[in-house]
Amino acid sequence: MNKIKSFIQLDFLTIKPYFTVKNVSIYAVIVLLLSIASGNVASGMGVGMMLGTMYISYPFAVGEKSNMDALYAVLSVSRKTAVLARYLYSLITNCFTIIFFYIISAAGLLVSMITGNEVDLRISAATVFLLVLLMAVVEAFQLPAFFKLGYSKAKFFSVVPFAVVAAGIFAITAIERIGLIDSASEDNIINFIISIPHGFVIAAACLLIFAVLYVSYRLSLRFYRKREF
Repeated sequence: MNKIKSFIQLDFLTIKPYFTVKNVSIYAVIVLLLSIASGNVASGMGVGMMLGTMYISYPFAVGEKSNMDALYAVLSVSRKTAVLARYLYSLITNCFTIIFFYIISAAGLLVSMITGNEVDLRISAATVFLLVLLMAVVEAFQLPAFFKLGYSKAKFFSVVPFAVVAAGIFAITAIERIGLIDSASEDNIINFIISIPHGFVIAAACLLIFAVLYVSYRLSLRFYRKREF
């Protein structure tokens, strides 16, 4: 347990140079403006979570540059400990990211209301959990790639989930623009999603997040054990 704790602390020390007030302020302003412009929490949180995933890759990048994997072997840090600690670091980072950007997005929504803009108050806790699920899926794809290939070789593959998400958003926007789905149908879809019991959605999202991360962890451990340093 002490080795896991020390490993997590080392990861946070690794990202400290990137976790500056300037960088965080830039991200916060982007999310705030997006929330004000869109009038809902989900859009700002979605972008915020995508920005937050960048901090998951930084320990891999710095570790590869400094040949930290070889150091772990010298210090008798087992590969299982390294993988588990990296996943726990990711989980802690995600929790802080979600809370921080939710507060920023809510502040943007409040500003939008005060300025008289149209605000969508239908965004629920269930929607937030679905965004968290999407974030977990993205990282569940990235982490095994980093453990298998290293940061330099895997960084191309790590952007694939973002490309898929962007393509999905573009497709939905294109469908709306073309008129394949009218506003009434769109409202019906939103109302149907909102009508689903929140408890069911949250419970299902939690189970999916756990399942996705567990499979991802097992793959990462398997890949990392086969690498040579």
